[in-house]
Amino acid sequence: MPRTSTIIGNSHLVIDTAMARPDATTIVERKGLGHPDTLADHLAERLSRAYSHHTVARFGAVLHHNFDKLALLGGASEVRYGAGEMTAPVRVLVNGRAAPMCGGETIPVEEIVEAEVRAFFAERLPEVSDHLDIVFNITSNSLARGHMRPSRSVRSDRRGCGGRPCRGRRDGSGTPRAGDREG
Repeated sequence: MPRTSTIIGNSHLVIDTAMARPDATTIVERKGLGHPDTLADHLAERLSRAYSHHTVARFGAVLHHNFDKLALLGGASEVRYGAGEMTAPVRVLVNGRAAPMCGGETIPVEEIVEAEVRAFFAERLPEVSDHLDIVFNITSNSLARGHMRPSRSVRSDRRGCGGRPCRGRRDGSGTPRAGDREG
């Protein structure tokens, strides 16, 4: 197999290239820019960059973190000919770790994450940016030693779906539960 090798800074990059055998079968899954997995990957990268920029600016170093366990749950909408409305918000589950303080100074982790999530959706999916339910489950090494905080949820607006309650559940979340009635 042909091999190309180069040194870039302190890194040694090796690329193996070859032609596929005629009898070999390759199956590739390609997800588009709007696929939830792609959006979650891009959002996780953005959160990591924002946290890193903050900690470098404040403390001169990138502190321990990972935001690689994001999930986007599509919400719900009711579509009619020529119209439609969101009936349940898009849930953004942010799971990961981040140092919440350094040298006695608190790092506003949830504020950084929330601002980046909102900016990301405003740029990539502006139609749903006002219909977000952001759920935080961010821990740190110090919190993992018996000081876990409960996850927290933040809505894009207090009513959930673009300034009006999501239909279905009395609390406005859009997910009916036993005992809830429409109307």
